[in-house]
Amino acid sequence: FSYHKEILLLKIAALCLSLMPVIVIFSHYMKPYVFVLPFFLLAFYFAVKILDSEKFSNYIFAGIFAGIACGILIPFGYVFLAILIAHLIKRVSLRMTTILSIFEKRIFLSVIAAIVSYLAVNPYMLISTNEAINEFKFLAGCVPFDLTLAHCLYYFRVSLAAGFGWPLLIIITTGLAYSLYKREKRDILLLSFIFPAYLYISGTTY
Repeated sequence: FSYHKEILLLKIAALCLSLMPVIVIFSHYMKPYVFVLPFFLLAFYFAVKILDSEKFSNYIFAGIFAGIACGILIPFGYVFLAILIAHLIKRVSLRMTTILSIFEKRIFLSVIAAIVSYLAVNPYMLISTNEAINEFKFLAGCVPFDLTLAHCLYYFRVSLAAGFGWPLLIIITTGLAYSLYKREKRDILLLSFIFPAYLYISGTTY
């Protein structure tokens, strides 16, 4: 029953994703946002699997897809943080927690996989390294970070409402509130991944 329930929830989630206004809009334009989503979600999927199993393949695949997502659109490389968070949560659950655990072989392999896959889709980083670095510096200065309560509220009621639509946004917010109530391993991973991202985007989207 649990398996069929999860499949049903996945189908509902896929339907909601395909009907989101922002997805529909960007699907009709030459924008990278829709193209990057599968790799971003795959990276997060394998990060979640780390909570269940510390197989090297989960770390490697998570790193590969995180690198590809970053290569397509730099901000989406943020998904690599989910790998580190999942690893630390797993360590806490096994009572082996230490910040030094992020330097374990599994994380090292994940980092290498991310770098290789990033360079595979961005070979210009090797060809014109200085030019690429200068471009990153220029882009970083284009949108200064300014986090305020007003910006957080604006991003929620304007940007997210327009992108998700109010019905779906209410469902998502309710789900996150329920995750905060449950606080299981997957809930902690989701919340600790989403909350910093929300603050950062709110501080740069105004």
